[in-house]
Amino acid sequence: MCLSYPALVLSVDPAGAVVRGADRDFRALTTVLPDVAPGDFVLVAGGLVLERLDPEDAHEIRHLFERATLADPIGRADATGGTYR
Repeated sequence: MCLSYPALVLSVDPAGAVVRGADRDFRALTTVLPDVAPGDFVLVAGGLVLERLDPEDAHEIRHLFERATLADPIGRADATGGTYR
């Protein structure tokens, strides 16, 4: 299962984009959304930029991820709100 997460596009080149997600920068392919630009917020899954996000939505998603991680210090909450132990 791939987790999708919001990221900020830092730079774009013919091979893809450098994005900042969570607390690190990484490369993501822009095959699905080739017209992204630096400053765009995007949804990334499996190293692929899937869609452009409204900045407010991106911040809300990140906030929800942070709350979920704080609720489970191991960071492995399941879909029912329980944890894998």
